Amino acid sequence: MATHDIQGTRRNERRAVDIACEVMTSRSELAALLRCTDLSMNGARIRSGIAPGEDELVVLSFKPPSERRELTLFARVRHVVRRGRAVRGFGVQFLRTSARERRLLREALGESVQIAS
Repeated sequence: MATHDIQGTRRNERRAVDIACEVMTSRSELAALLRCTDLSMNGARIRSGIAPGEDELVVLSFKPPSERRELTLFARVRHVVRRGRAVRGFGVQFLRTSARERRLLREALGESVQIAS
């Protein structure tokens, strides 16, 4: 999920958040209601007991605090977070975000309080 420069430092700031989100994978026609716990301009970390496969394409939807409509982003699973054998979540990298989507992500990242719904 992380995008790094040559020195290994992160290009975009991550923010700890608590956002209700829906995730749809290629394995299911139904969206799973999950929690986004980490957000940046390039990606997110999703808390889940079940994870899609690495490199799998997913659709992530959530409502930014300044919007009435959901923001829907296409993403690729970059890593799965495990503790022992148990899945704790997964990280995604956003694909081809529009100017509007980038503006809404900047607004969500600029919030000084956690985002909950």
